[in-house]
Amino acid sequence: MSKRLRASIRANNKGRSLRPKTAQTGPAPRMPDGKPDLSGIWVQGDGPPPPDPKMLPWAIELTKERSRRNWSDAPGANCLPGSIPLGFYVYPGKEGIVPIAFSRTKDMMQAYEEVTGIPFPYNKYDQTIVRNFNFGGMENITATTLADTEVFFANFDFGKATVQDLVSHELSHSWFGDMVTCKNWSELYLNEGFADFMESVAREKLYGRDSYTRKIRSDAEQFMVDDAVNKRRHGLFNRLADPSSDSLFDTTTYQKGGTVIHTLRQYIGDQAFWKGINAYLNLHKFNNVETADLRKAMEQASGKDLGWFFEQWIYGAGYPKLTVTQNWTPGTKTLRLTVTQTQQLDKITPVAFRLPMDLEIKTASGAVTKPIELKKRVEVLTFKLDGKPTELSFDPQENIPLKTVKIQPVK
Repeated sequence: MSKRLRASIRANNKGRSLRPKTAQTGPAPRMPDGKPDLSGIWVQGDGPPPPDPKMLPWAIELTKERSRRNWSDAPGANCLPGSIPLGFYVYPGKEGIVPIAFSRTKDMMQAYEEVTGIPFPYNKYDQTIVRNFNFGGMENITATTLADTEVFFANFDFGKATVQDLVSHELSHSWFGDMVTCKNWSELYLNEGFADFMESVAREKLYGRDSYTRKIRSDAEQFMVDDAVNKRRHGLFNRLADPSSDSLFDTTTYQKGGTVIHTLRQYIGDQAFWKGINAYLNLHKFNNVETADLRKAMEQASGKDLGWFFEQWIYGAGYPKLTVTQNWTPGTKTLRLTVTQTQQLDKITPVAFRLPMDLEIKTASGAVTKPIELKKRVEVLTFKLDGKPTELSFDPQENIPLKTVKIQPVK
């Protein structure tokens, strides 16, 4: 589920989440083609909805625009050949919004199939706009519901990117949230953090790496601003989870979740990351997942022990705040850096984050990059240089965007 940013950061996430399907105890029944049997689910079409209030929401006065994508005609597609009907339900006279808001749906679907290595797991995908909808979107299986107020935002140039993020967010739930879904409310980030991250992946595939990085950076900034005032701070594994409270749907679950998944991707590398995602999704297809399932898949794919990563980024709260002092000794051409982690000390925030990153040091003759790894509350780093440093950049590739760095002038 998604609710786009409007009045405030907290309003951005209220009510966005998919309810975990905790009643699901096994794989869904299959059709002959191997896809889930959805014959018992009513979707928008002719006639009224069934009386069961648990069935999908419906809308009236809608027209339908249909489109198809056939991956057998898509050069370079690495998924199984087949055809998925794409349906768009809009109000009479408003058909023009379809190409503006939804034209990249097929490209997003192809992108998600390519990166996960898993074809779209259902037999159709519809998007319906409705009035008076409290959420930005709801990822009903095969039939996403979207607030008309959000979709029509695409009529403005400054709103198009926001609507594309909404469309990609809900579509990604077909893999992260519908095909696999979190076992309990405490691990809601496995649905919503991944969907937030996949918004950035869609941007990367459609518009390039710079667009991906801007989205990740924006998510990190939104979380850090909110973390400064949030009175219900928690880790991605949310021990305060209360399904009756809007506090579930916050920047920790969404924006921090997506940013941490980015950091995991950068730490273990693209090949291992997407290999792990493929194994994670395939092993738990049409079933429930826990954090332990994600960790196991990533460890097996990367060959790395990720216990420390999950401990600080998933179970811990907050983010690292670094203060750096510089001391330059001209006689020996030595730079001495004292890096202090200043994040607040409490029961849920790590005393010291483990931070493997690059440090770029610029001098009059050019730039050098040094790999470093911070592990302590206070670290002292010493470097021999060819001249006095003019600029420092910690983590220039933004592999760990959840951090602040304050660098004191060189002495």
